[in-house]
Formats: sequence, C-alpha cells, structure tokens
Amino acid sequence: MSLFVVCFSEIQAQKNDFNFNDYKGVIAINNSRFAEEGNEIHVVIEVQINGRGVQNYAAVRLVPKIVGKNNYRLLPDIMIQGSNKRKTYNRWLRTMSKTERFEFTDPETIVYVTPKTDTTFIYDTRLFYEPWMDEATLALNQELIDYRDQRSLLVFALGGKVAVESKEPYKVQPKVNFITPEPEQSNRRRQGKAFLDFPLGSSEILLNYRRNFEELAKINQIFSEIASNRDVKVNSLYIEGYASPEGNYAANEQLSRERIVALKNYILRKFDLPVSYGKIYTASFVEPWAALRGDIVASDIPYKELVLSIIDNTRNPALCEAKLKRLSVAWHSLQRDFLPRLRRVEYQIDFTMKAYSLNEAKAMVRKGTTLLSQLELFRVAMSYGESSSEFENIILEVIPNQYSDDPVAAINAAAVLLRKGETAAAKRYLEKHTGNPAAWNNLGVMHLLNGDLAQAQSLFERAAAKGVEEAKHNLQEIAAQRADYAKMKR
Repeated sequence: MSLFVVCFSEIQAQKNDFNFNDYKGVIAINNSRFAEEGNEIHVVIEVQINGRGVQNYAAVRLVPKIVGKNNYRLLPDIMIQGSNKRKTYNRWLRTMSKTERFEFTDPETIVYVTPKTDTTFIYDTRLFYEPWMDEATLALNQELIDYRDQRSLLVFALGGKVAVESKEPYKVQPKVNFITPEPEQSNRRRQGKAFLDFPLGSSEILLNYRRNFEELAKINQIFSEIASNRDVKVNSLYIEGYASPEGNYAANEQLSRERIVALKNYILRKFDLPVSYGKIYTASFVEPWAALRGDIVASDIPYKELVLSIIDNTRNPALCEAKLKRLSVAWHSLQRDFLPRLRRVEYQIDFTMKAYSLNEAKAMVRKGTTLLSQLELFRVAMSYGESSSEFENIILEVIPNQYSDDPVAAINAAAVLLRKGETAAAKRYLEKHTGNPAAWNNLGVMHLLNGDLAQAQSLFERAAAKGVEEAKHNLQEIAAQRADYAKMKR
C-alpha cells in the first residue's frame, strides 16, 4: 500500500498560517510490513522522497504509531531535512542550554535530502508484542516544519490490523529427576519369590507341571550366577514357604514344610553353593484368609461385599472356608484367581562380593548379571548416555526387575517413562513413593503432561522448596504454558 503525504488544502494553510509552498514535491509512504513475529511486532515502511519533497530550508518529521482502542504506542521517529535546515538544526543544538538539552529527544533517524536527488529510506523497527495490539492499526503522525520553525501536524492511517501469526501451542519441556542410588556395602542381599505348583497332596517339584518351568527359571538365574561367581561368598540362605488356607489346616502346615524341604534340596543338588548347612534356614506358613483381602477389594469378584464380610468376621479358617463354599460362583473365582497367589516360595540369600570397576560391571551387564548393586547398574547406564537404548533398558528393565520394591529404582524408571510420554505407566511406579521430593517433581511432570497445571504446580513448589533444581525449571515451564494459553485465546 502506498500513501502520498504532503498534500495540503488552502483552508488548512490559511488556518495554520503555514507556508505550504515550501513543499512542492511528494513524499510517498509504502507500508510494506505490519505483522506479529514471535513475541514482537515488526514494522517496515518504505519512505520515497522525490527531489522537491522537502526544500533546503524545511523539514518533515514522521512518527509511526500503533493505535488501539484504548492504547497507543509511538514508534521511533524519522526527521527528513533539507541541507540548509540541517545547518540550522545543528546550530540550534550547539546553542541549547543544559536544561534544554536534557529535556530534548533527538530524532531516532535523520535523513538529509537535496533538491535534485530522489531518496528512498527503509524504516525497520521491532517492539515487544502486547495483547491489545491484536486489534490495533498502524498510523503516521506527520509534522511539517518551515524555516521559521513553524509546525503543523497531520495524521494518516497506513493500513489495516496487524497480521497475526498462526500459532502452534507451546510444547512444554519439563525436566525429570534421576536419583543416584546409595552405595551398597560388601555384604549384599538378594530376595525373590516364586509361585510353584504341586499336584494335590504332593511335595515333589515337577519341572514341567503347570508354570513351574518359568518359576524355577527365576530361582535358577540368581543361584546359578552366585554359584559360578568366584567373587561371591554366601553367608546365609533363607527359604520360606506359604500355603493357601483351604482344606485341613494342620495338613497344610505339614505339606508346606515338606515342600520347603523339597525346594531346599532342589537348590543344593542343582547348585554348588558356597554355604554351610548351618547357614540355611527354612520356615513355612499357612496364609490366613485375610491375606487375600486387598486383592479382593481391588477385584470385581461376585458377591464381593459378602466375601469380605465372611473373611473379616470369621476367625476359624475351616468355618470361613465352609461359608465361602456356599457362594459357589465366588468360591470358583477364589480357587481360580486368588488362592494360587498365596502358594509361593520366598527366598533370601545374603552374600559378600567385591566392588566392580565400570568396565567390569559393563561386561557383567552384557552377560545378564543379577549380582551388581543398584549403584553399579546405574553407573553403567549413565556411561552410555541418557538418550541411549542401553540407558533405557537398564533403568526401565534391569534395575526394577532386581530391585522391585526400591523407591529409587521406581522413581528412575518413572523418569524414563515420562520422557517417553507414558504417563499412565509412570504413575504406577510413583504412586507408591509419594513421600520423596524427587517423586513429587516426577509426579508433577506427569500432571503437567496430562494438562493439569494446578496439580503440577503444587507438586513442583513442594519439590523446589526441598531444593530440587528440576522442579524450579518446571515452574518456569508452567508459567510459559499459562502465558501461551492466554495468547492462544486470541
């Protein structure tokens, strides 16, 4: 768009007592850009001045401005001066008093013109965007100055509203927490559990009976590694067996003891463990019906409330079983889905071993070891870099499998999942460890990724108060997200 300025009527001239004959030529304004760019408004104006646009002894001052409904913003001005006017202007500056000079603001740009030369000037400025500018227009104040310094002001509209960028929503970049595990002592411990199936009334371990192959593989992995590692000295071995409560209680106790002996003999025959018989301890237990309560509450078993009432209010195990059997549909579900969870073996092996160097630990991880400490595994993972597949595998798979109940392992695994955007899986790790400041930050990231800014901010503030640096960064991300929401409403 072009606008020709310095076009005046005789009525204006008489009213302002202004000598418009000083302006014989034309100053053309080409409004070439008025647009939003990121967080700024970009204004570009082409000013074309022909040879007689401004006489030697005169000047024209142009002040672009952004005009909104209730706001306006003056932009840097342009002074166009003839050669004689420039001399007068410079002399005037030299003779100013200190007070006058202090109060005077120089033009942002001064363009000097001569009568015989056409001049083109590109005006280019940027200013920070403010929301009111969405509905604003670009205008131009034009001040005419003759040789006697008499002035007249005209205002011209240069174009329509600002060109607003199409916006992509702000994508938050939260930071998760990884916790360095505490070092383990040379005395270490491994614990695990296996769910072995036995034929009715039998204590013989059958490798291919139901799911025994898979369950025995869990035991075989750790005990075979301990037996074959020359750096390991076994200090003690604990084996505990648990039976479900249905049937004769005394018979269940006897059968549980026999099954524990069978497992102990299986381990000692299969593995050459460096441990004396006096350091092997066994115990057996019949789990009460109440041990099923938590699983039943979380289930949709038929007659759930009645089943819970019977378990809560019947102390005699045999009577409890008899009452439950009367609920045939519920009893079938208990036998199929719940009671097998009580028939398990838990083992604990305490041993001493040396600390491994990083290279030794990396070699052991490649072999699938289960003996390294969590700190050793963490250092191996970090050595590959946090963006590597090795890091993800160790933090997300290896460590949680060996340290399933450890809060550090859970929080670190959740951090990997959150980086992948898997918030539901991360929640399952974090919801058990809500007393840890690092968990607060990672839970906050989970809520932030799910769009719950209020809950995320509360958690970040709690974590930041405990010195979690990642939480301080995440609070800034929330502020950026909220600012973007406000801007997107346009």
